[in-house]
Amino acid sequence: MSQPVNLPRWFRALLLLLALLTCARGAWLVLHRPLIGLANSYDEVRYSSCFNLAPIRPGVPPAEFNPQAPLRVFGFYDGFPADVCVGTSDLLFTAPIAYGWKLTEALGAAPAHSIGKLGAWRLLVWSMLLAWFTRAWLASKRPDAAFAMLACTGLVFFDPGNTVLFNTWYAEPAATFGLYLGCVGALLTFQTNRRLIWWATALGSAMLAASKMQHVMLPLLLAFACIAVARRAGRAAALALMFGGLIGAMFSIANGTRPASRGIELANRGNFVLMVLLPNVDDPLQVAKNIGLSAACAAHAGPHGIWALQGPIEQSCPSLANVSSAHAWASLIGEQAALARSLGNIPYSLLPWVSNDLGMVEGGNYLHLPVSQWSLDRLFGNDPNVARLLLALPWLVFLGVLLIRAGPLARVAAAMCAVVALEVPVVAMFGDGYSDFAKHAQLAIVASLASLSIPLAAIAQRWFDRGGG
Repeated sequence: MSQPVNLPRWFRALLLLLALLTCARGAWLVLHRPLIGLANSYDEVRYSSCFNLAPIRPGVPPAEFNPQAPLRVFGFYDGFPADVCVGTSDLLFTAPIAYGWKLTEALGAAPAHSIGKLGAWRLLVWSMLLAWFTRAWLASKRPDAAFAMLACTGLVFFDPGNTVLFNTWYAEPAATFGLYLGCVGALLTFQTNRRLIWWATALGSAMLAASKMQHVMLPLLLAFACIAVARRAGRAAALALMFGGLIGAMFSIANGTRPASRGIELANRGNFVLMVLLPNVDDPLQVAKNIGLSAACAAHAGPHGIWALQGPIEQSCPSLANVSSAHAWASLIGEQAALARSLGNIPYSLLPWVSNDLGMVEGGNYLHLPVSQWSLDRLFGNDPNVARLLLALPWLVFLGVLLIRAGPLARVAAAMCAVVALEVPVVAMFGDGYSDFAKHAQLAIVASLASLSIPLAAIAQRWFDRGGG
């Protein structure tokens, strides 16, 4: 590996300061007590149950959700049904913690464990990766990229919009980490062609595809972006993304055959049909008949989706089980005006970035982030015009780098950000309608904001070109 570029002391000090501030920002939230995290919904049980872990709450069923506040203390429980667990690449984070707890209990420790250790473990892994990537950029003589990456990590990836999920069992942290590892790794592969970074890129791609079913195709599209923009020069990075993405996709597809995944798929289909398809087509009753949905079930179409049904789906809307997801999707795509209306509604559900529906402070009652935990979410609010700007931003950056004929590294970075900002919300809409949309589409906001690191790197590079270094 080449030696790091000779940088002035003040610039090295600036990079070190950015790294320390980034890690401190993450630690300020992750280590906060009372614990800060997104409150426990039933989604978390699907993941914690893979290790037979449940919150310790005497007299409360272990699978009972707790939307008013996150829960901190967990213990092992043997009463989960076998069909509850849903696999995810986040197991790479949660498994070491769970098995570590098993080991400590075998050595005599108390059978009560703080999920804060999981948050600290995530923070540690992120910090080590940040240090490695920074050194790799400097070794490749791209201090501008190192500077932009550090600033982006601190401002965007370590914003509470992402880190509020570190102290949870949700799968979103794996998706965010996989996106970061895969995309930054792809850029470094493009820049250095180092074998170790190639494998790291493949790992990130696999984690992204295997984090949640909705991200199964995203690595392939990122690979296509590399090829389309950089052509032959982008083949190594694209191959890493495709290789890892294929492995992650195989995991997700196999995981989709589990009983719990089939239940999730039915609920998602119901939300798409009742929230998106029927409210936007010109003749909802005819479309319902065409896809095999009963008129009684179609009557519940509206903004609340399956939550408007009176009782479990199997009892209140049994005909939904006979509806083909592909047929429902085709029905929307086949009506261009309905599709346009559906896509036009996305900005109304994209924000707020940090949910207002679930509590975030241990022991509280739907308490939001403390004032000390500043987030860009406070600037965005829930304004659909801001959401439209966020969705357009990476495409504007991409257009800008093309117009000024920026280097291939900037073009690839801009293309990947633009692809994520487009694909993620569209797939989220087709996957689960507008239900919990901000959480499902979180990577779109991340990619949009991350695109600003491209002009930031250009500013830093111009300074160096003028002899500032």
